[in-house]
Amino acid sequence: MAKINDVILSSTYNAIRGTINRVLGFGNGTDTGYGATLESSAKGGTDTIRAADMQALYNDLIKARIHQKGDVDLQWSNPEGLQSPEATEIIGYLAADVGDITDQPTFIYNDPKYTILTGIGTGVKWSIIHTGRNYNVNFFIDDNTGEVFSGQGFSAGDQILVKGTELGGIDPTHNATITVEEVGTNGEITFFSIQGEGKSVQTSEFAQDDLNQGIKDFIDAASDIDNDKDLIGPGQSSIATVATSRRSTQWSNRLDHKIRISWRDSEARRFFFNSGGQIWFYSTLTNIAGGQKELNWQSMLEDSGTVKFGKYSTTTNGPNPGSTSDFGNYSGTTEIDWTTTSESTPLRIYTKDGSGVYSENQHYIEVYQQDFNVLVFTVVFIDNDVGDPPLTPVPPGGAAGGVDEPVVGYLDSIVQLRNASGVLDIPNPSVREIDLL
Repeated sequence: MAKINDVILSSTYNAIRGTINRVLGFGNGTDTGYGATLESSAKGGTDTIRAADMQALYNDLIKARIHQKGDVDLQWSNPEGLQSPEATEIIGYLAADVGDITDQPTFIYNDPKYTILTGIGTGVKWSIIHTGRNYNVNFFIDDNTGEVFSGQGFSAGDQILVKGTELGGIDPTHNATITVEEVGTNGEITFFSIQGEGKSVQTSEFAQDDLNQGIKDFIDAASDIDNDKDLIGPGQSSIATVATSRRSTQWSNRLDHKIRISWRDSEARRFFFNSGGQIWFYSTLTNIAGGQKELNWQSMLEDSGTVKFGKYSTTTNGPNPGSTSDFGNYSGTTEIDWTTTSESTPLRIYTKDGSGVYSENQHYIEVYQQDFNVLVFTVVFIDNDVGDPPLTPVPPGGAAGGVDEPVVGYLDSIVQLRNASGVLDIPNPSVREIDLL
C-alpha cells in the first residue's frame, strides 16, 4: 500500500487518462472511443498532479460510467466505489486507499488538550498513540525526572474527553472518552479505560477519509469502463423512427425498401456504433384478406421481430427468427472488408424463409458501404412461390398446374435508429429512402 510522501507520477496519471480516452474519448481509431471531449488533459513528466487534475479524471470516469450503467447504480467492481477528491486534498502526495497501518504506531499528541466531563481532578497528562483505529493511552512520563503525570483529586467513574480534532481526526467521530476505573489515596488514577475510534492513518497526507478517493480506486474505475465499453445503461439511449414504407396494393414479385444512412464522417460513424448505436428494422403485414399465403407472410415477419444491426453483430428479438450475421459495423467472428462491398456485392445480414408450401418465399436485409461514412441497406421481400400442383390425378376439367395467389394487405417496412442520448448525446446520422415498396 502506498504511504505518505509517495508522489503521483505523471506516468500513473497518464495511464489512467489513456484508458479513459480509449473508451470515452477518441479511442484507437477502430472499435473504441465514444468521441466525447475529455475534461482531463495529459501531463508532462515534470508536471505536478493537483487536486483539479484528479477531479477532471473523476468527471470523465463518471461520465463514461453513467453512459454504461445509467445514473442510479454505477456498479463499480471495487466495493468502495469512487468519489471525487476532497477540495482540500493535496494530490502531490499519492491519493491512495486509506488503510490502517498496523505495523507501526503513530504518535499523535504528547499532551493533548482535554475536558473533564465529570469530577474535579487535575494534573493528569496523556500520551496517546493509535495503531490502526485503536487508541492506546498511557500517562505521560517526564524523560528527565521520571515523574508520572497520573493526576490527583480523581474519583472512580470520572470521565475525561479528548476531542477528535486533538487526535488528528474530527469531532465527534474520533473523540476519545477516558473513564477512571480506580484511584490511589490522593486521587491519582491507577486504572482507566478508553472508548473511541481513531481516524485511520492516512496514505495521503492532509486527505480526508478517502476510502473511495484513492489512486487505486481510480485505476479500478478506469478498468471497469474499459471492460464495459460496449454497454449502454438505462435512460442513456433513444429510439427514433427514420424511414417507413407501405405497400397497400397486392403483389407477387420482389419488393425493395432501400435506405441510405450517412454520418458526418467516418469518425462519426465509429462513435455512433461504439457508444451503443444500432440500426433497427422490422416489418409487418396487416389488413390481410385471410389467404394462406398472406398468413404465411404475416407469420414470417412476426417471427423475425426487430432486426438490430450493431457494433459487432446483427441480432433479432423475434420468437422464431431466421439467420443473422456474426458481424455488424465491425467484424465479429466473421471478417468483413467493407471496401469490397458494393451495390452488386452487398453483405447479407438477415434471412428468413417461408414455410410449408411457401418455403420459396424470402425476406432478407443486405448492406454495402457506399463511402467510408455511408451505408446503404436494402430490405427485401420476394414472393417466389409459383403455386403448387393440385392433387393427382387431375380431376376432370381441373387445371394441370397450381395457382400463385397474390399477397393482399398492408406491407410495412420500418427503420429506426437507436443512439446514445444521455450524458453523451451522440447525434443520429441522416437517412434518405432510395426505393419504396
